[in-house]
Amino acid sequence: MFGAITVRFVNSVRSTSDSASSSLKKIICLAFPTNMRCQFNNTEMPVRLMSHDSNSDRPVLPVLTLYTKDPCPLCDEALEVLKPLLNQVALEKVDITKPGNEQWWKAYKYDIPVFHFEGKFLMKHRANVDLLRKAIDTFYEDCFRD
Repeated sequence: MFGAITVRFVNSVRSTSDSASSSLKKIICLAFPTNMRCQFNNTEMPVRLMSHDSNSDRPVLPVLTLYTKDPCPLCDEALEVLKPLLNQVALEKVDITKPGNEQWWKAYKYDIPVFHFEGKFLMKHRANVDLLRKAIDTFYEDCFRD
């Protein structure tokens, strides 16, 4: 999928440019749970790719936003379908019935569950694990471009 890559471990990286700073948040070094492997000290191991927020020691995952309400049995079902991939995203839930979320209520009151990936519409009504997997793969492939 990615071919051969070289991974350099860096203690810290500083930059004054905004575009460089946002690119640095995509420093790759976490594990991509698909079929990528790497060789380290003659030992082959699976690798997961991940961006890293230079302002924190915590890894930054791509954001999957679920627009929902309480109760939402279809949303629960959708999350169950996506369960194998949820460890690869930061899941955020937005209750469209709460004050301040009127725009989401107007947009999605008849369509939940609705998922956005990194702020862009991904799917609605039913969860599609292949579509989410493709979005995650594309997210990490984009980290290598530049």
